[in-house]
Amino acid sequence: MVKTENLEKMLLKIPGINGAKIVADYQGTLREIHILADIKKSPKQIVRDIETALFASSGIKIDRKIVSIVQMKQEGDTVQSYIADEEDSDFSKIDEESKKIQFEGLNISTSRESISFEVSISDNDSDFIGTSAVDANDQNEKYLSVVEATVLALREIQKSFRVEYMDIVQYGLTKILICVCSVNVNGHRIRSVGADFFDDSKLENVVRCVIDSMNKIYSKAEMNGSL
Repeated sequence: MVKTENLEKMLLKIPGINGAKIVADYQGTLREIHILADIKKSPKQIVRDIETALFASSGIKIDRKIVSIVQMKQEGDTVQSYIADEEDSDFSKIDEESKKIQFEGLNISTSRESISFEVSISDNDSDFIGTSAVDANDQNEKYLSVVEATVLALREIQKSFRVEYMDIVQYGLTKILICVCSVNVNGHRIRSVGADFFDDSKLENVVRCVIDSMNKIYSKAEMNGSL
């Protein structure tokens, strides 16, 4: 059984790929491949490079649908990302104008016992709030608590919304937060990748990452006529 860590190191040798995370099941079958890349190649070319590299090095054949690619381009304080269409492996760029859900604010309140987080979002003319709390002595859980509050707010819009995967990838000297989220539409889960810069002092970026993924799900569903 090939170790995913070795495959990740191999993928990092492909020009243009700056981060790689592979998820396999207990039998060693690759289930998810998450890639952080620059914008010098098209997403389709990156997927082809990944397919070729995995097969040539380890004899592993993959389904293109398991590959999620986020292409990063730093412009001030923004991140541009690209996502794969699960049906035909075509790729579409989701720009700022396509976003529907807006991040309105993150309120943090503390006491001796706990730290509470309140995430406020808006969808068109409606406002939604999600709350979560963590023990004041458990600072490591604050990021998960912010994610939980964001999910609860988004579930006011789509009850089946969930975060399936989240990780921090090093991009040069910068840390990038990526997440894979999904919504069940007509019995089929639509998935998408969100990304944002990661800063230990800015919990708001955790919320923006999750919302980024949800907005891309919106766009994909609309293109398919599902929402």
